Amino acid sequence: MRSFPAWYWLSLTTLGVLIFYVTETPKKIKVAGEESTVTYILIDGLSDSIFRQELHSARLPNINKFIARSLYVENGISSFTTMTGYAFYPFITGRDASESGIYGLRWFDKKRTAGNLRNYVGRANIQMNHDIEEDIPTAFELADGQFTCSINSYMNRGVGESIKTGFAHTTAKYEGLTWFSPLVQMPWIGRKLLVNHFQHETEVTNLAIDQLKSNPKVQWITYPSPDAYNHVHGTDSIYHHLLRHLDYELGRLCAAIDDYGHKNRVIALISDHGIADVHTNTDLCASLQKSCGLKMERGRSAVLYSTDLNEPLKNLKNLDAYFVINGNLSAYIYALNGRAGKDKADAAMLEKMVLKNGKTINLPREVVKTAGINFVSYYRKSDSTVVVLSKAGTSHISKRQNSYLYQTKSGPDPLGFASYERTAGLMDGKYHTDSIWLAASATATSPDALNRLFNLMSKEKSGDILITALPGFDLASNYEVIVKNYKGGHGGLDRAIMIVPYMVYFPGRQPDSVPYMRSETLGKMILDYVFPGKNLSGF
Repeated sequence: MRSFPAWYWLSLTTLGVLIFYVTETPKKIKVAGEESTVTYILIDGLSDSIFRQELHSARLPNINKFIARSLYVENGISSFTTMTGYAFYPFITGRDASESGIYGLRWFDKKRTAGNLRNYVGRANIQMNHDIEEDIPTAFELADGQFTCSINSYMNRGVGESIKTGFAHTTAKYEGLTWFSPLVQMPWIGRKLLVNHFQHETEVTNLAIDQLKSNPKVQWITYPSPDAYNHVHGTDSIYHHLLRHLDYELGRLCAAIDDYGHKNRVIALISDHGIADVHTNTDLCASLQKSCGLKMERGRSAVLYSTDLNEPLKNLKNLDAYFVINGNLSAYIYALNGRAGKDKADAAMLEKMVLKNGKTINLPREVVKTAGINFVSYYRKSDSTVVVLSKAGTSHISKRQNSYLYQTKSGPDPLGFASYERTAGLMDGKYHTDSIWLAASATATSPDALNRLFNLMSKEKSGDILITALPGFDLASNYEVIVKNYKGGHGGLDRAIMIVPYMVYFPGRQPDSVPYMRSETLGKMILDYVFPGKNLSGF
């Protein structure tokens, strides 16, 4: 038997691992035939202001033609927190992301004895599908055995074929910043092996067109480059050119759908969140250690070497709290002392928190007075109230059935509703319906804030304290694996991040435009069209 050198076996093993990681094995399939089908096209990190600028300057001709035959939602309201993956959930279930059983791209589960930090960044992204609620079906599961597929999604439970272009995404994101950049200079194969953002998105389109040959019942496509570019570089002329390139790729996709004769295919052009540039990166763990002696850890930004999350909770026994970053512009704090270490900490516990050093502090106030913090939010169980606290003011959100009461308790309103004409009139000491608050706040600086904050913070496993950053500030100093400090991000509640456009082509329906819509409402509309008779309203 012929023997081979060690490098041969190492290369073969590495190739096998890459193939397994990039493409999962497809299931046996049934083709959709003449039934309604859907392709979701998600642009990760779409700046609404830059999108409008490019659209009105006639630099997005394919999107402009697409809008002319579609339902156009001018102010699409993202999930909160505004996070990749987590914010995919409403589109494929028709439900608010806070009902998913997970609470962002990273969160902390106090009920576990190990793997408490649920971190879906890196190889552990497969855990997201394991952690979401089992009793709410995804679009892939509703397909009932028909061929389904996705590209670059880890929120895809039940999918038949899952492709992840992780290597291309990583090399494009860190182009010029890492050890593999010199490989581009390799003759013949350098640029084929390592691609830039534009080449990566072209590769995604080619994969998607190949999937369309099988007429998938449900297809999901994520274009990750705008988000990736903003994180590393902020927004500049390259970001604008990426949107123009994606306009071209949309044209190729729509042409392929026409060429294959998929006349009954819904095409949803959507985004998960907006973006914001930052100029200052802060380290809240270090700041609170210095100001009040709080011992807090934030964990690694990504899980690189395992698909499992298994660090024992006992390893954290010397900590007062755990800090969980989402999108770099929002974060959770989970209290770990006493009863708060097992259950969601009530407001009373947080406002009189006893630290390991014996000191008693008002944790929300210690947090909010730190430089770069916009506001903090936490839940008061005694009267089902969400407290919103800024440096200068305090407000309360209360819910009764499907109506909200919003009151400023001291200082200026942290959410800015009191100074905005359309919402100020609703701060009259009375409960007003969710739909009234939605209509009034959709164009405010904190769109749909009452619904998004209350639904999230009232959940037992969401953070004990939610933190949002001031504009220009990032909560993750020296945190990212390669670049250390990002120049852009998301996660927060302000308008630039919460508002994105939605465009959906429904075969046989007249084009229309609406001023605002939540992501879960649009998701439900799509599922009702593609899966008629499934009685989705009750699931």
